[in-house]
Amino acid sequence: MGNLYLLGRYLLQVVFPSLEKLELVDGLQEMSGIWGNHYYNNVSSFCKLKTLTVYGCDKLETVISLCMLHRLQNLESIDIRSCESVTNAFVSSIARDLAHLKEMYAFNCKKMTELIGGR
Repeated sequence: MGNLYLLGRYLLQVVFPSLEKLELVDGLQEMSGIWGNHYYNNVSSFCKLKTLTVYGCDKLETVISLCMLHRLQNLESIDIRSCESVTNAFVSSIARDLAHLKEMYAFNCKKMTELIGGR
């Protein structure tokens, strides 16, 4: 297992090459981003992640950012619940690279206007 480095409200760099399931639940109301907009030097970061669950992150706006595009190609399931500020799960330019994605759930996300954003 790799190391977790925190910077402000973002997970700056996480190197978990064997992690298959990530759950960010409760107590993270102030977190505004999961990955940040930083360049990740290690291509193995999250490369085996299959399931991403995000629950109760009130200030989070987007679940998957462009900087994580090539790291999450094995992602199969996204579950987003009670994240009041989320407007979309990810932008459309990411969608084609999530070839293994089978399930997407969104519940009680008051600002969500679309699952896949148009940017």
